[in-house]
Amino acid sequence: MSVRARALADQLVRAGTGAVRTHVDVDLQVGLTQLEQVLVLREALADQLRIETVAFPQSGILASPGVAGLLDEALRLGADVVGGLDPAGFDGDAEAHLDVVFGLASRHGTPVDIHLHDLGARAARQLGMIADRTVALGMAGRVVVSHAYGLGTLTATELGAVGERLATAGVAVMTNGPAGPMPPSSPSVRWA
Repeated sequence: MSVRARALADQLVRAGTGAVRTHVDVDLQVGLTQLEQVLVLREALADQLRIETVAFPQSGILASPGVAGLLDEALRLGADVVGGLDPAGFDGDAEAHLDVVFGLASRHGTPVDIHLHDLGARAARQLGMIADRTVALGMAGRVVVSHAYGLGTLTATELGAVGERLATAGVAVMTNGPAGPMPPSSPSVRWA
């Protein structure tokens, strides 16, 4: 078990945290070692802290041949969620990247968490693709886009259309700041 992960988990418990989602790197360098350690920690703290694990392709999927197989194995080992990372911007092929991520989610019955840092029209296109796949696979409420900085770069009209599409599909957005452009907080934008 990772000493660092255990120390962080203990700190969360002392602060009163009851559940946490952690993105665990799964790539060709670390393989599944970090995931295996977090799964041991999850078991050890099961009565104190709910640890939800995202098998996260930090080095890409298409950019790192072999990672798709590692993600599949990570889900078989007990990872709770399959992750994705900038399907177009990092991996260069949004369709193929999303084929892998949503294919694994469908096969294993897991939710999806995609980190999206792309901006402008590229982000809007990928958000639409994610919404479409969510609807097609009946995964409403089981898909999240993390960061979603591109929402902060769209016009009000574009943002309204993308927001409506995500809301209708049941795709959640989790963002953080101030690392990139932030989705606006405005009464003129309807986030259902």
